[in-house]
Amino acid sequence: MTPDQLARIREEITREGVMICFNGAFVHSIIEEIGNALRRYLEDNEEKKGAALDVFSVYIEQAQNVRNYLARRSFADAAHANAIIIIGRRAEKYVVSSGN
Repeated sequence: MTPDQLARIREEITREGVMICFNGAFVHSIIEEIGNALRRYLEDNEEKKGAALDVFSVYIEQAQNVRNYLARRSFADAAHANAIIIIGRRAEKYVVSSGN
C-alpha cells in the first residue's frame, strides 16, 4: 500500500467518524486489546459513565458473537476466518459494527 493510498483511507475513515477499526484474525488477545483501547478512549474523552459502559458492552457482545461464529465454522480459506469490527461516532452517537 502506498503512502497516498493510506492517506486516502485515513481521510475516509476520519470523515466517517471511525475511532477504531480492526480487520483480520479475531483472536482473544485482539478482542482484549481493542476493548482496552476503547475503554481508555472513552475515559480520556470524559464520556459519561453510562454511555461508556453501553458502548463497551455492545463491543464485547459483538466481539463474542464474531468469535463464536468463527469458532463454529471450518474455513477452507484462511481469509474467510477473518472479521472486521468498527467503532465510531456519528451524530453524537456511538456506532459499533462487525462482520465476518
